[in-house]
Amino acid sequence: MFFLGPRWNLYIVCGLSESFIRRTIKAWSVSLIKMNNVHSLTSSEYSGFVTDRQFWELFTEEKLLIFQSDCILAGSNIGEFIQYDFIGAPSGRLGDQFMMNGGLSLRTRGKMIECITRAAMFGDQMWDVYFLQALRQTACRFSVESLYKDHPVGVPGTDKYYRSVEVAEKIIRAIRY
Repeated sequence: MFFLGPRWNLYIVCGLSESFIRRTIKAWSVSLIKMNNVHSLTSSEYSGFVTDRQFWELFTEEKLLIFQSDCILAGSNIGEFIQYDFIGAPSGRLGDQFMMNGGLSLRTRGKMIECITRAAMFGDQMWDVYFLQALRQTACRFSVESLYKDHPVGVPGTDKYYRSVEVAEKIIRAIRY
């Protein structure tokens, strides 16, 4: 929240760890959303969760920063990216295999609902493939997974060793408090 500032609200979506989280954040101004009967989600369960319209309808804000527990924020320049409906860390190569890591991603709630509504129309080609080509260069400046171009707003998957030690050190040295 240090890098985001007071205009952003913080929601924590959790499962069976609710009591632990409440004790841990009792001094924070935060909204806690409990998912019943959930302890730990597999990748496919998480994907099903965030591609369900009901998830996005939990929030009233139009701009949402998805920030999983393995992420860090490294800069306060999120305003540079606010016009994008979806942006995350580029993953892999910038060619045909280009993807984005959504673990740290900025999204427009209404557009996510629209994409979910239209997803069946895309068949095997999901909606993000279409938009990814235009977003790839800007995404490199937003968040770093495996491709480092410039100092990012943040870094997802800090515990997964997506980056080289040299890139991680470069990012850490550039953080200004």
